[in-house]
Amino acid sequence: MHQRSNVLDVVRAVTEVAPDHPGVLVWWYVPRLLEDPKIELLVEVGPDNHEDLMAIARAVEARLPAATVTVAPHGGSNETRRLFRVLSSSRGQQQPA
Repeated sequence: MHQRSNVLDVVRAVTEVAPDHPGVLVWWYVPRLLEDPKIELLVEVGPDNHEDLMAIARAVEARLPAATVTVAPHGGSNETRRLFRVLSSSRGQQQPA
């Protein structure tokens, strides 16, 4: 039985992978049940950027050998799941209104 990656492992992996994907403005983590070894990340990509989500998943997964990683686009205002913001680029941070 593999040990499940914890949220700090995910933060470390995302922080290592993020510089290779400058088009990703915000990285989100979807929490799961403790027994679930899957890691799900959602990403917000700038309007003029296209990122290879499968490549991102492979890069993060390589740093989390006990996990299966999926990466999908963030659903915007339609996103209803509980999410944790992992990392924001300086371009992805919005000023408060």
